[in-house]
Amino acid sequence: MALALDWHPGRLQLAFHYSLPVTLEDSLAPELQARVELLTGSARGCGVLGRSGKGLRAPLCAGVSLGAIRGRGQGALVIPEVAYAFWGAVDASVGIEWWVHERVALSLVARGLVAVTAPAFHIDPIGRDLLGATPAALQCLGRAVVRLR
Repeated sequence: MALALDWHPGRLQLAFHYSLPVTLEDSLAPELQARVELLTGSARGCGVLGRSGKGLRAPLCAGVSLGAIRGRGQGALVIPEVAYAFWGAVDASVGIEWWVHERVALSLVARGLVAVTAPAFHIDPIGRDLLGATPAALQCLGRAVVRLR
C-alpha cells in the first residue's frame, strides 16, 4: 500500500509492504526449515517531469527503505526460536505514467536498491544461510494510480 502527496513539480511517497509467511527449507537437508515473513516501509521524494494529471509524466525518485524479517526455525533438529533481522536500503527509480483520465493513470517503474544492511538467517546444525539479502536489486513494477481528490 502506498500513499503520495503530489504537487507540481514534486511528490512525496510513503509505502508499506507485508509479505505473508512462507516456509523455506535447506536444499541439502530438507528436514531443516524456517518460516519467515517480511514487513517493509519506505519514504521517497520525487521530481516529476510533465504536467499534472495530463498525458505522460515521468517521476524521478530517491528514498530509503527499512524493514524487518521475522523467522522461526522448524524441523526435527531445530529448536523453534523466533529471530528478527532488520535491514535498510537506499533506492532510486525512474517511471512513466500515462494519465488515461484526470484521476487514473497506468504506470511502469524501474527501481534499483542498494542494501545498507543485508541480514541472513541460518540454522545452527548446518551453519549455512537459509535466507540472505542480496547487496543490490532491480525491481520492475507495473501499477495503477488513482487520485483521490
